[in-house]
Amino acid sequence: MALNPMKNVFHEHESIPVRKLVDLFHVFHDPKKQLYGLYHPTSVRLFRIDFETHKKLKEIERAYLRNENLTRVASRLEMDKKNLASELEELMQLFQKAKPEKKEPMMGGESLLTLKKIAVHVSNKCNLACPYCYAAFGNYQGKEGLMNTETMESVLHFLDEWGRKYNRKFVIQFFGGEPLLNWKIIKKFTEMVRDLNIKSIHRYSIVTNGTVYNSEIHDLLNENRIITVVSFDGDKTITNFTRINKQGKGMFKRIQEVISLLNQDRKFSLGSQATITPFHLDLGIEISNVLDIGYDLGIDGMHVAPAGPPVYWSPEKWTQFIESYARALEHSFDLFRKSNGRFYFSILLRGVRGLLFHEKKNLLCSAGTQYFSISTDGFVYPCFAFTNNDLFKITHVTDENAVPVVESESLKNLELLDRLKNEKTGCAQCYANSLCDACIYSNYERNDDLLRPDRLGCKMERYLQDQLFVKVLWEKYHEPTKWKEFMQAFTRKKDSQHGLEIIE
Repeated sequence: MALNPMKNVFHEHESIPVRKLVDLFHVFHDPKKQLYGLYHPTSVRLFRIDFETHKKLKEIERAYLRNENLTRVASRLEMDKKNLASELEELMQLFQKAKPEKKEPMMGGESLLTLKKIAVHVSNKCNLACPYCYAAFGNYQGKEGLMNTETMESVLHFLDEWGRKYNRKFVIQFFGGEPLLNWKIIKKFTEMVRDLNIKSIHRYSIVTNGTVYNSEIHDLLNENRIITVVSFDGDKTITNFTRINKQGKGMFKRIQEVISLLNQDRKFSLGSQATITPFHLDLGIEISNVLDIGYDLGIDGMHVAPAGPPVYWSPEKWTQFIESYARALEHSFDLFRKSNGRFYFSILLRGVRGLLFHEKKNLLCSAGTQYFSISTDGFVYPCFAFTNNDLFKITHVTDENAVPVVESESLKNLELLDRLKNEKTGCAQCYANSLCDACIYSNYERNDDLLRPDRLGCKMERYLQDQLFVKVLWEKYHEPTKWKEFMQAFTRKKDSQHGLEIIE
């Protein structure tokens, strides 16, 4: 909207909605630190403000969210309408200067599909029986099995055609079940990629439970620089409760041993994923404690996620979880500095990267657009979490029309998953939308609707973003030495082998 005509519009229509005068914004504060800030999601920028400005903008933010008109909010603020309109114009001018150059979306085939990662399920079985497992102990409510050579070759042909059509390079993530139960097919997969010179596959990753290991597996990971993510949930007490084998034996000692072995002469990035349950909170285990264990084990980066269904979170426990997560986020700044950028918490790196480079995430979720999954029997799904759910089966890798089918589904998904265009999501009027890392599977599990947001997840995103905003502004303006050290570590991480790529 042009700025100059704004006052004329106001004079003609005193009941003009606040949304017509200014962008979506969010104000936040930390009462202990007496810190006040403003976040503009469109430009992904933070601003420091004073108490009086915060007080006024808080009221305007409420009016924006309620879609109220200027007259009403001016009355509550006991301000002259013209003066308020003038101040909003100044605010909008600030936002206009902060906005990055507008880039028109490209509407031709390959530009819409970025194809960043494809999970290949080489195993549909697992040697563990974790009680919170969403995948029915690895078989996704289907038959246990391993991907055979014939299917693997069909998958490679499909991926080669896909890469050629869209001229994209993507990561292959070996998945399960426990993928290393079928490590020989992984080895053959990587050998065929080299032999066939499939250029679209430029990197590998794997998610493993950290119990299957031998020297040949280590060589496989090293030779192919396979980014390796090991799952563990914290200390001995909790991991032996949540990560057990079929006989009920806790796996902490074995996972610890395997991580130690993986760290010996490794040439690949080593990450970890921890699943947090209400039992962590019952035992007084902080997420910060889990990060410390990962740091001490020599892990490069950690991702933490709450256990989903079948695990039940009461509102009280969910609040405790979020607060523990926020404390871990603050703690992770110190770990990042201490390691000079070697060890990072995924939410920290993603959030700070977004703020520093003004990276905006428009899609509600990358499933079905940037991310796909292929099952052990060759069916394509929008995400590994939907494996064996016929409602979300897209195509099969042997289908002659596989690529066009995927293209049509993905184009449809892009329209559905654009958080700012699809009003059903409710995301367009949420300040957290530009950095939010939502999950349509979580939406589906909790609401039986892909697009209706998981409110527990929304609460977590907003709370954690506010904590991140406070931490960044506080260090930048009140602890400049610490912020300088953080930025030095950030630069070192950016210039490392995998840059700011997040292992998860």
